[in-house]
Amino acid sequence: MTIQTDTLDPDTCVCSVLFSWDDTIDPPIYSVVSFLNKCAFHSILNDVDAFTSIMDEDPRKNTVLQACIDNLAAQLSSTGSAGGSLKAGITYNFTFTGVAPDRVLNVSFSGITLTAAQKVTAQMWCDSHIGVGKVLIL
Repeated sequence: MTIQTDTLDPDTCVCSVLFSWDDTIDPPIYSVVSFLNKCAFHSILNDVDAFTSIMDEDPRKNTVLQACIDNLAAQLSSTGSAGGSLKAGITYNFTFTGVAPDRVLNVSFSGITLTAAQKVTAQMWCDSHIGVGKVLIL
Protein backbone atom coordinates (compact mmCIF):
# COMPACT_ATOMS: atom_id res chain seq x y z
CA MET A 1 0.00 0.00 0.00
CA THR A 2 1.40 3.36 -1.08
CA ILE A 3 -0.50 6.48 -0.08
CA GLN A 4 -0.14 9.31 -2.57
CA THR A 5 -1.12 12.95 -2.03
CA ASP A 6 -1.77 15.83 -4.38
CA THR A 7 -3.39 19.24 -4.39
CA LEU A 8 -6.57 19.98 -6.31
CA ASP A 9 -7.25 23.54 -7.44
CA PRO A 10 -10.47 23.25 -9.45
CA ASP A 11 -11.42 25.88 -12.01
CA THR A 12 -15.00 25.83 -10.71
CA CYS A 13 -14.20 27.72 -7.47
CA VAL A 14 -11.22 29.05 -5.50
CA CYS A 15 -10.90 26.05 -3.20
CA SER A 16 -7.57 24.34 -2.81
CA VAL A 17 -7.59 20.90 -1.24
CA LEU A 18 -4.94 18.38 -0.31
CA PHE A 19 -6.22 14.87 -0.99
CA SER A 20 -4.86 11.34 -0.84
CA TRP A 21 -5.37 7.89 -2.34
CA ASP A 22 -3.89 4.42 -2.14
CA ASP A 23 -2.23 3.78 -5.51
CA THR A 24 -2.67 0.00 -5.15
CA ILE A 25 -6.47 0.32 -5.36
CA ASP A 26 -7.99 0.52 -8.84
CA PRO A 27 -10.02 2.60 -9.34
CA PRO A 28 -8.58 4.89 -6.68
CA ILE A 29 -10.66 6.15 -3.78
CA TYR A 30 -9.82 9.76 -3.05
CA SER A 31 -9.98 11.18 0.47
CA VAL A 32 -9.64 14.74 1.71
CA VAL A 33 -6.60 15.41 3.88
CA SER A 34 -7.19 19.13 4.45
CA PHE A 35 -8.39 22.28 2.77
CA LEU A 36 -5.71 24.85 2.05
CA ASN A 37 -8.45 27.29 1.01
CA LYS A 38 -12.21 26.88 1.06
CA CYS A 39 -14.39 29.17 -1.07
CA ALA A 40 -17.57 30.82 0.16
CA PHE A 41 -19.71 28.25 -1.68
CA HIS A 42 -18.10 25.26 0.00
CA SER A 43 -17.33 26.85 3.39
CA ILE A 44 -20.81 25.95 4.62
CA LEU A 45 -19.92 22.26 4.32
CA ASN A 46 -17.64 20.07 6.40
CA ASP A 47 -14.39 19.08 4.66
CA VAL A 48 -15.61 15.67 3.46
CA ASP A 49 -18.84 17.04 2.00
CA ALA A 50 -17.03 20.00 0.42
CA PHE A 51 -14.49 17.66 -1.22
CA THR A 52 -17.29 15.40 -2.47
CA SER A 53 -19.07 18.43 -3.94
CA ILE A 54 -15.92 19.62 -5.71
CA MET A 55 -15.25 16.13 -7.05
CA ASP A 56 -18.75 16.24 -8.59
CA GLU A 57 -18.71 19.80 -9.93
CA ASP A 58 -15.38 19.87 -11.76
CA PRO A 59 -15.88 16.62 -13.74
CA ARG A 60 -19.51 17.57 -14.42
CA LYS A 61 -18.36 20.80 -16.08
CA ASN A 62 -15.89 18.88 -18.25
CA THR A 63 -18.33 16.08 -19.09
CA VAL A 64 -21.02 18.55 -20.18
CA LEU A 65 -18.59 20.40 -22.43
CA GLN A 66 -17.55 17.21 -24.23
CA ALA A 67 -21.16 16.01 -24.46
CA CYS A 68 -22.20 19.30 -26.05
CA ILE A 69 -19.34 19.05 -28.55
CA ASP A 70 -20.25 15.45 -29.35
CA ASN A 71 -24.02 15.97 -29.58
CA LEU A 72 -23.83 19.28 -31.45
CA ALA A 73 -20.76 18.39 -33.48
CA ALA A 74 -21.71 20.30 -36.63
CA GLN A 75 -22.00 23.49 -34.60
CA LEU A 76 -19.34 23.06 -31.91
CA SER A 77 -16.74 20.45 -32.87
CA SER A 78 -13.43 21.45 -34.40
CA THR A 79 -13.60 18.29 -36.52
CA GLY A 80 -17.31 18.48 -37.32
CA SER A 81 -17.81 15.13 -35.63
CA ALA A 82 -17.95 13.67 -32.13
CA GLY A 83 -14.68 13.49 -30.27
CA GLY A 84 -13.33 16.83 -31.42
CA SER A 85 -12.53 19.87 -29.37
CA LEU A 86 -14.38 23.17 -29.29
CA LYS A 87 -14.16 25.14 -32.54
CA ALA A 88 -11.89 28.17 -32.59
CA GLY A 89 -13.80 31.34 -31.78
CA ILE A 90 -16.35 29.58 -29.56
CA THR A 91 -16.12 29.91 -25.78
CA TYR A 92 -17.64 27.57 -23.20
CA ASN A 93 -19.12 29.68 -20.42
CA PHE A 94 -20.10 28.09 -17.12
CA THR A 95 -21.22 29.21 -13.70
CA PHE A 96 -22.67 27.43 -10.73
CA THR A 97 -25.75 28.66 -8.90
CA GLY A 98 -27.45 27.47 -5.77
CA VAL A 99 -26.05 26.13 -2.54
CA ALA A 100 -23.44 23.40 -2.25
CA PRO A 101 -23.65 20.45 -2.43
CA ASP A 102 -26.59 20.93 -4.80
CA ARG A 103 -25.18 23.62 -7.06
CA VAL A 104 -26.51 23.76 -10.62
CA LEU A 105 -24.12 24.06 -13.56
CA ASN A 106 -25.28 26.82 -15.93
CA VAL A 107 -23.83 26.50 -19.44
CA SER A 108 -23.78 28.78 -22.45
CA PHE A 109 -21.56 29.35 -25.46
CA SER A 110 -20.33 32.61 -26.93
CA GLY A 111 -19.21 32.96 -30.52
CA ILE A 112 -22.21 30.95 -31.72
CA THR A 113 -25.96 31.11 -31.26
CA LEU A 114 -27.49 27.72 -30.63
CA THR A 115 -31.09 27.21 -31.71
CA ALA A 116 -33.78 26.30 -29.21
CA ALA A 117 -33.80 22.75 -30.62
CA GLN A 118 -30.03 22.43 -30.19
CA LYS A 119 -30.28 23.61 -26.58
CA VAL A 120 -33.06 21.07 -25.97
CA THR A 121 -30.85 18.32 -27.41
CA ALA A 122 -28.02 19.27 -25.03
CA GLN A 123 -30.40 19.64 -22.07
CA MET A 124 -31.98 16.24 -22.70
CA TRP A 125 -28.54 14.61 -22.75
CA CYS A 126 -27.63 16.32 -19.47
CA ASP A 127 -30.90 15.35 -17.80
CA SER A 128 -30.56 11.70 -18.79
CA HIS A 129 -26.82 11.30 -18.14
CA ILE A 130 -26.04 13.79 -15.35
CA GLY A 131 -29.45 14.12 -13.68
CA VAL A 132 -32.42 16.43 -13.85
CA GLY A 133 -31.70 19.74 -12.15
CA LYS A 134 -27.90 19.33 -12.23
CA VAL A 135 -27.27 21.28 -15.46
CA LEU A 136 -29.07 24.14 -17.18
CA ILE A 137 -28.28 24.85 -20.82
CA LEU A 138 -28.87 28.57 -21.38
